[in-house]
Amino acid sequence: MVLSVSSRRRVLQSCAAALFVGVLAAPVAAGAEPVVRTQTGRVSGVVDAQGVASFKGIPYARPPVGDLRWRAPQTPEHWRGVRNGSRMGAICMQPDSPSLAVQPPMSEDCLTINVWRPESASSARLPVLVWIHGGGWVTGSSAEPEYDGSALAGRGVIVVSFNYRLGRFGFFAHPELSRADADHGLLGNYGYMDQLAALRWVRDNVGVFGGDPTRVTLFGSSAGGASVEAMMMAPEARDLFSAVIISSSADPDMPHLTQKSAGGLPSGEAAGTGFARLVQAENLAQLRRLPAARLLEQAAFPNMRPDLFSGPMIDGRLVTEAPGSAFAAGRVARVPLLGGAQDGELLGVLQSPNADAMSALLASRLPAGTFDRLRPLYDPQGTARVARVRLDMLGDRLFVAHGRETVRAMQRLGLPAWEYRFAHVAEAHRGDWIGAGHGSNGGYAFDRLDAMPKDAGPFSAADHRIARAYADVIVNFVKRHDPNGPTTPTWPQQQPNDQIMWIGEDGLKLMVDPWRSRLDAMGSVTGVRAN
Repeated sequence: MVLSVSSRRRVLQSCAAALFVGVLAAPVAAGAEPVVRTQTGRVSGVVDAQGVASFKGIPYARPPVGDLRWRAPQTPEHWRGVRNGSRMGAICMQPDSPSLAVQPPMSEDCLTINVWRPESASSARLPVLVWIHGGGWVTGSSAEPEYDGSALAGRGVIVVSFNYRLGRFGFFAHPELSRADADHGLLGNYGYMDQLAALRWVRDNVGVFGGDPTRVTLFGSSAGGASVEAMMMAPEARDLFSAVIISSSADPDMPHLTQKSAGGLPSGEAAGTGFARLVQAENLAQLRRLPAARLLEQAAFPNMRPDLFSGPMIDGRLVTEAPGSAFAAGRVARVPLLGGAQDGELLGVLQSPNADAMSALLASRLPAGTFDRLRPLYDPQGTARVARVRLDMLGDRLFVAHGRETVRAMQRLGLPAWEYRFAHVAEAHRGDWIGAGHGSNGGYAFDRLDAMPKDAGPFSAADHRIARAYADVIVNFVKRHDPNGPTTPTWPQQQPNDQIMWIGEDGLKLMVDPWRSRLDAMGSVTGVRAN
């Protein structure tokens, strides 16, 4: 089953400056307030009962409001005194959903970053994990409870998460913006610019928290995973990280900023102009004065229209091509990679009352004839529900095959890369859930099942063992850029192309990919390279 949105939902200059501003290195007792001095001011944190300190809601850019709406993020202002870092900052503007009731307030002033560290490591140089949340570039935040970094930090790493602009606040083009070009060629992908700014903040500041800015691993799921791929493609980000973890990323259909795409998508500018007409805004000044709520119109998943909303786009500077072609040609950062997807990415749709209609609509993303040609591989007996087969195919097309090929592309470049498939379903739901849905691995990867939504549990001792083992894999990779460790089976660095780590009900198992034939076939009809 697909869980609720909330559950799916980077030598460097390490810094004479960081060494200068320093850190209070004396151990701090639980309950006391540790204080660090970042480049823009001092921040206090809190220490939990397990000895993990957290510092939350730290500005990494100025509020992107007023004339800074649709501008590249600007360096944050300095503050006096000690900033309270005990709470998350506001989440970025996004459509309402039930999960928002338990999150911080929503605001355009949302560009904040959070850090977790083992308190005893305040003067150390620990490896760093930077989490980029998902949500289709439209929803999500760093405040989602299952992505709290305390359990991973307790294993001896620094964990960082942050918010970035979403929807039209984060991805928007308009002819007036292009003509003004206030940021010298940085246009359209403001959410990606935020991510780049956050990584620069990590480079410049993580040392005062005990982190090593030369050992930074990016980790993202869904749109967060695609964002990691975007950072791997962006020349300006190449020196800001040393390894990546990508979960359930898709190769998106991206429009061009200024021209119609080969696939027929209107340009980003055309979509922006269409939206301006919708809200009767005659110029950029009027668009910038619009109430934030107006920018959310026609940009939620149920009503999203490509003539009114572009999402990420090929801007010619940060993003110059689609991820699939960039990886195939080796035009990406050459770093170790751990990648994978879930075994039931889209099967939660089957529980919808209009599952057949939804699956037919989604299946339109497949080339004509794919269903009939590949059905024998997905449904050998010919007895499965048509909607189920369609969703299996589309889950493979969008997520599994793309993730598999990303791993293969790095291996062809001679880089260490490992593939996994997450297939664990909580014991309490094995009778009614079909496979692990999109984003359902999050609470396991962060070992935070206790923070998962109630409808995802209850969780058994066996579920918690899987979470501990999976989180150990993540931490092993962050520490050594290798997922192997005492709690994992031997996982060869340059494994044969049909070997993956299957994370399922029986734990972690290295095996020949049971889906090899169907993934090869899917690649042959959709253009995803197969080996």
